[in-house]
Amino acid sequence: MPPNILPVYIIYSNVTGKPATEADFIHRLKDFSSSALLRICSVLNMVLTQLADGYDEESHTRLVHTFFPPTLANALLATHRPVFHRHQLLFVAQEALRHCEVTLPSPVSLPEAKESGILMLMASELLASLPVKRNSASEELARRISSILPDMETNGPSSYNRKMARSLAMCTRFADQLHGTKNHFDIRKLFREATQLDLDIFYALVFGCFSRFLNLKEIKSSSNLADYAVGPHYFRKCAAIASEDLNSFFAYMSSDAANFTAEVRAKNPHRNEFTILRNRPLFDDGGIYRPLDLSMLADKMESGVFWSVNAQVDAKIRDQFHVFWGEVFELYVSWLIGSSVDGEINKFFPNPHYLKKGLEVCDGIVLSGTSVILIECKGSTLTAKGKYGGDASVLDAELQKKFVGTTATRKGVRQLVDAIQKLFGREAHDQVSGIDLGKIENVIPVLLTRDDIGSAFNLSAYLNFHFQELIRGNSFTPTVSPLCAVSVDDFERLAPYLVDVSLSEILLARLNGDKDLIFPLWLGDNAVLNNVEPRPSPLLTAEIEKLGEICRVRLGLPDDESLTARALDTPSS
Repeated sequence: MPPNILPVYIIYSNVTGKPATEADFIHRLKDFSSSALLRICSVLNMVLTQLADGYDEESHTRLVHTFFPPTLANALLATHRPVFHRHQLLFVAQEALRHCEVTLPSPVSLPEAKESGILMLMASELLASLPVKRNSASEELARRISSILPDMETNGPSSYNRKMARSLAMCTRFADQLHGTKNHFDIRKLFREATQLDLDIFYALVFGCFSRFLNLKEIKSSSNLADYAVGPHYFRKCAAIASEDLNSFFAYMSSDAANFTAEVRAKNPHRNEFTILRNRPLFDDGGIYRPLDLSMLADKMESGVFWSVNAQVDAKIRDQFHVFWGEVFELYVSWLIGSSVDGEINKFFPNPHYLKKGLEVCDGIVLSGTSVILIECKGSTLTAKGKYGGDASVLDAELQKKFVGTTATRKGVRQLVDAIQKLFGREAHDQVSGIDLGKIENVIPVLLTRDDIGSAFNLSAYLNFHFQELIRGNSFTPTVSPLCAVSVDDFERLAPYLVDVSLSEILLARLNGDKDLIFPLWLGDNAVLNNVEPRPSPLLTAEIEKLGEICRVRLGLPDDESLTARALDTPSS
């Protein structure tokens, strides 16, 4: 197993020798109010968080000693396996909303709060149950994806800056570039109508809230629970922000326990579906606002804009809006790759066309040595039911519809198959305008997704299964490699290396190190990526600097103040 994979977390039966049942879990859960558990889960999540990728083992050790008796705490830590994790905490928070009273007659005491440690172990066990194996190969691969997808999305590497930078670039720079085209939608106007907030003010306030938690080390050392929250008073020095905008922002971003409870009970989401919490990533705890998960707060900058505008668009033309969003994503990816390559080791050609009929080959081509990488971008967002509903057949159907397609409506995989057959089949006669493919020895098809499912375990195996079915029986002049899936988040992390590292060597090393295509790009054994030093992206760093400037101007901060919690001068109480 690659060294980057987090160890399997500890579950209740590892400690007690007997499995946790849902009935026992709910019985213990009801000892708490939903308000108390939301507060506990929010604080614990903050303590586990760190802004760089990785796992905060020091804070985790402190939590284990806090929530378990000394002998048990030492035994748990000796396993070197996580006891607390983000997926578990979100699950407990949502189940508390489903089953608990909003408030209880008497508040939870410290000894009672410590009892929640056992509750967390029970939650981990309930999350660890696997769906039943499927008979068809496609559904079985979908089952494998769904069995670990929720855990990877919550416990996987963090990408706060990448999410925020991507949103700014897509929703402003590239959405604006499509002004005047037939599919264009005015994102700023529609977002304002949906939320009563200007887009720039929304960005400024999300970034401002996020900056509240930049000094995590100091926050984690505090025993004052107010230090784990943000409130309107935090923005008191921001001369340019109007009180009505601040009120609209927190109304849009937060919910109290009573309203959360009503929504969870009305919609009854699957245990792995946290859409309700994602939609309102701040818990309104009596006028102060606690992030339920910092990643959700950062993600709201992108997902919040998309879904708010999507709801505002007339249902009759929502498909057109999704086409527009896909075009925005393609522009973003072309900029990301084109601005990252050196033009020698890697040469990028956006939207290449066939020489004869002028039709588009694919969304992008990278020439890398004697290899050619054909890239299809998919901006589609999968439904919560498909990703988290626990039914492999639903996920299988949705993946086929959005990433494979049919003979009549080709999607990513079929589009790549079509391009490879036309360019490299034994009887192929098509050529690409402006690109010499005469010396190509290897073809590498890549499906690049905006949805984080591109980083899911087994997604490459799933898509390659359908790819191999479609090319079976065909012969090609160069070698055709298996198809790889990559999420845009993983590609953003990869982009800074394309100035001096061959993309084909990275992808071929991925295929050689993970022949079953189980692992995401950065978690599999890769002889090239295993030896590179971490690099920030100059492109995304510049976008974050733009975001900081938007924040400074729209909040009315002095020119010489950087956007940090210290600059906004938040009190500790």
